[in-house]
Amino acid sequence: MSIRESSYYWLECDTCTEKSTEGGDFGAWSEVSQAIDEATNGDWWIGDDGQHYCFDHAPRCITCKDMLESDRTCDNEENHDESH
Repeated sequence: MSIRESSYYWLECDTCTEKSTEGGDFGAWSEVSQAIDEATNGDWWIGDDGQHYCFDHAPRCITCKDMLESDRTCDNEENHDESH
């Protein structure tokens, strides 16, 4: 029998190092795309600049507190009250 090596992937929050697989059915994924897809479906924030944040540490809009889009814009900006 031979021992083989294999790479597995998950995301870690850039603030608190929480793993994207915590509380899930799997501890890691065999492909990077699977890790990213599962994290995104689990309310993780993945920025265009390669940053990764768990739900609690994701960048938020200062006006409405919604999670920002990956390019750091607010998807709800057209509904912001001009008086703020």
